[in-house]
Amino acid sequence: MLRRDGVRVHPTTPVVGADPKAFETALTGRRAGESFEIPVELPAEFEARAAAGKTGLARVTLREVYRLVAPSDEDLLRELDLPDLGALRGDVRRRIEQSKVEAERRRAEDEILDRAAAENPFEIPERLVERQLEARLSQARAHYEARGVQAEQVQAEVDRERSRSRDDLLKGIRRFFLMDAIARKEKLFVTEDDLDAELRRIAERNQASPDEVRRYYEQQDLVSALKMDVLESKVRAFLFENAKRNEV
Repeated sequence: MLRRDGVRVHPTTPVVGADPKAFETALTGRRAGESFEIPVELPAEFEARAAAGKTGLARVTLREVYRLVAPSDEDLLRELDLPDLGALRGDVRRRIEQSKVEAERRRAEDEILDRAAAENPFEIPERLVERQLEARLSQARAHYEARGVQAEQVQAEVDRERSRSRDDLLKGIRRFFLMDAIARKEKLFVTEDDLDAELRRIAERNQASPDEVRRYYEQQDLVSALKMDVLESKVRAFLFENAKRNEV
C-alpha cells in the first residue's frame, strides 16, 4: 500500500491515475474528517515501480478543508500590484488575447502533428490500444456506478464511451510514439534547467513558491509526467518552427 500524508488536493487536481471528472465529483462538498475511495490506474512511468501500470483504489481522507473567499477590489488590486480597476481590465484583456494566441498556436501544432502522422504511418499494437481502452472504460464504469446509475444504463454509457474513446486513444498513442521518435532523432531532451523553469511557471500561475510546487509534484509522483509534458512542448515547438522555416 502506498501512502501520502499532508498532500493538498483540489477538485481540479486529481490524485495520480484517477479520472478527473470522477475525482471532482467525489471531492466536491466533502467535510473535514470524511473519506472516499476512487478507482485509479497508475501510469506505466509511475515512480514506485512495483505499482506502475496497475489499477486499484485510492482512499482519500480529508484532514482540513479550506473555503475560498472572494477578495475585495482593494485586496485584488494590491495582490496583482495594479493601481486601479482600469489597469485590471487592461490586464484581463491582455490575458484573453494571449490565451487566443496560445490556442491558435496549439491548433497549428496539432495540425502539423496530424500531417506528420499521416505522412509516416505505422502500426499500433492492438493489445496496447485494448489495454488503454479497457482502463478508460473501467474508470467510466466506476464513475457511473458511484453516482448510483442503474446497471443497464451504466452498460449503455460504457458502450457509447467505447465507440468514442477508441479513435481518440489510437490518435493519442500514435502521437506519443511519433513525438518520442522525433525527440530521439533530433536529440531533444529535458534538462534540470528546463524542469526548474517549468516549475517556476507553474508556481507563478498558482501564486506559490517553486519549492512548494516541486514538493507537491514529488509527493504526488508527478515529476516524470511533468518531464513528459515539457518534452512534448519541446517537440511541438521544434515542429512548429521547422514548418515556419519551410513556408518561407
